[in-house]
Amino acid sequence: MAVKSAVYDYSLYTPDYYLKGFLAGGVCCSVTHGGATPIDFVKTRMQLVPELGSKGLLGATREIIASEGAGALTTGMSATAAAYALQGSFKFGGFEFFKVNLAQAYGDQGAWDNRFLLNSIAAACAEFIADIFLSPLDSTRIRQVSDAEMASMSMGIYIAFMIFLRARDGRYPSLMGWSQMHRLALEAAP
Repeated sequence: MAVKSAVYDYSLYTPDYYLKGFLAGGVCCSVTHGGATPIDFVKTRMQLVPELGSKGLLGATREIIASEGAGALTTGMSATAAAYALQGSFKFGGFEFFKVNLAQAYGDQGAWDNRFLLNSIAAACAEFIADIFLSPLDSTRIRQVSDAEMASMSMGIYIAFMIFLRARDGRYPSLMGWSQMHRLALEAAP
């Protein structure tokens, strides 16, 4: 139950406040990660193609541009921008939501005394939720970078994501590992 504050005016934390954090996080993460797509593209290719891995980042970039053209470096940009727009929105908007609500629940002195813990919990909760939204689109980006046929198609992120899901029998990619982790935990239990 929330404790009345003598220090903070919690009426300022309206849905509009959280929406601003949500939108700002989405825009900022989309722009920064979308802009770094060429670096991420080359890194992923270096991991997939052993010959490129030994050339270093600049050497691999030169070879990719020579063989596929400079436009290849933007492969997966729409998936990256969409993925990180969602992830940033839920990360930053969620952090503000959890931070304010935890502080309110702990009261003024309790929130101050436990500020590191409460901020850490708020960040962890927001990141967990944000990564559920990030994972399937980031997996789609990796598929676009690693699969020449999928990369060569002129498709929007929605179609690429649907193809990715179909290849996974409709399973949501970020949750695919949970059943395996659960099974391993049960096997390890006495």
